[in-house]
Amino acid sequence: ANGTLVNGQRIEEAQLQPGDVVSLGQARLTLVELAVSGGASPLAQTGQATVMQAASAPRPVKTAGKSRRLILVAGLSALAIAILIAAVSLLGTGRDQTPPPAETPTATSAAPSSSPAPPSTTVTNTTTPSPSTTGRSPQAPAPPASASQAASHLQSGQTYYEAGHLNDAAQEFRRALELDPSLQAAQIKLARVEREIIQQAEDAFRLGLQNFNYLNYETAIQQWLRVLNLVPDPQHPLHQKTADYLAQARAKLGR
Repeated sequence: ANGTLVNGQRIEEAQLQPGDVVSLGQARLTLVELAVSGGASPLAQTGQATVMQAASAPRPVKTAGKSRRLILVAGLSALAIAILIAAVSLLGTGRDQTPPPAETPTATSAAPSSSPAPPSTTVTNTTTPSPSTTGRSPQAPAPPASASQAASHLQSGQTYYEAGHLNDAAQEFRRALELDPSLQAAQIKLARVEREIIQQAEDAFRLGLQNFNYLNYETAIQQWLRVLNLVPDPQHPLHQKTADYLAQARAKLGR
């Protein structure tokens, strides 16, 4: 991956000669041909480079290049194995030298030797039942009665809403909020019901006005009575406007 250099030149394949320097990353290997007597080269004795010694016994000239190539491959394999062994050794040493976790000082070691901590404290802490085994923490208070009643009103309001009784549903949701103001479900449902009530009241008011203009006073009166039923608050603007039109329709119908 890093490339192979011979005498500083990047190569794919090359024939090595005695004295050639092969660079593999940070490692440098020098090919040295020794004498027949086996005397080591001065370069091998200095330790400044990794030396691969190639036997200089008489060989056929045709196989000299191939033998040197095999020696180079063997040397590179040995170097890789040595580097791997060194890395594993360093990793193992690092794990062995990891300092043990510092011991947390206990109550008995911090206290004077003459008055050790009572053992009953440790027993109490270790025998405290966990929520997973009991299902509920012993310290958790029981839900208040108001919360239970609020949930009941919330369910009743949902039943009225599904049946189409919007005013009754709104009343139940308001009772739930009076008992538990933090009940978010009741807040959401009440806001939705109030929007639907106003929408239906406005639709009924428009139908009543349309029938009033066509002189259908009885139908107009029925629609406006529905508006007053949906919006019973006499201070509401829609209620007041509907009451005025209702009085006019009844007057015209009496004529």
